[in-house]
Amino acid sequence: MIRRVATAALLLAVVFSGFIFPQLAWVLVVITGFIAVGCTWELCKLLRPRGIRVYRRVASWGVLALLVEALIWEMRFAGLVFGLAICAAWLFRMPGRIQGAWADISATCFTMAYVGLPLAAVVTMFLATPESEAWLLLMLGIIWTTDSAALIVGSRFGRIKMAPRISPGKTWEGAAGGLLGSLLVVLFVRIAFPNAFADVSNLHLVIFALFFSALGQVGDLAESLLKRDVGVKDSGSSLTGHGGFLDLMDAVLFAAIPLMVYLHIFHPPVLGGG
Repeated sequence: MIRRVATAALLLAVVFSGFIFPQLAWVLVVITGFIAVGCTWELCKLLRPRGIRVYRRVASWGVLALLVEALIWEMRFAGLVFGLAICAAWLFRMPGRIQGAWADISATCFTMAYVGLPLAAVVTMFLATPESEAWLLLMLGIIWTTDSAALIVGSRFGRIKMAPRISPGKTWEGAAGGLLGSLLVVLFVRIAFPNAFADVSNLHLVIFALFFSALGQVGDLAESLLKRDVGVKDSGSSLTGHGGFLDLMDAVLFAAIPLMVYLHIFHPPVLGGG
């Protein structure tokens, strides 16, 4: 647990440094690309025990193509790029055996969608405006603080299991601790960065924190469901205390597109809207 919290603390330090040095956005975009490939490879490995083959080269290049499209065109042509990636998956599969085609093609397309589309949204929000970057950094801070707070509270006080079939270690007490941790992030941002979100009410930020904290915990459970199906605890061993890249990013993959929708609805100028 100590190593996991230490890793989360390092990630949070990087995230909140973005409030002080906005030019770090490009560094974070490069890191996002590296993480995207890591997540893709881990999904390929996870599905092998089930006899399902994700075409790693197609999925990796498809995910990177979605990130490049977001970098240049801010996801305006993401549907087109994803459609071409699906066609590539079909063409790559056709020379192979007929049996299992449904599973292999579907898994390859799912991998590109599960990893590529949310991380393309992350790249878009990193680079659209300083305000969209600030909202994204806040969401990342909320999600990773929620994870550590839920772990600490759950390990000490957890009694009531949340979803024992999917993730036996998760408890409702830990989930409540995660929600509380998200509120501490809002308090910290208000004190440490008083100019950030100056035109947003405290109530608005509290609701934002609670919603994305809860959404992140659902995303964590969603990835646990995939791991439970193939009988593994962690998606990999690349990150100290966190397991693999998917274990680090599961909540972000679930929350990134809802965050973009939220900004389109409530703060359209932040993304260059009207």
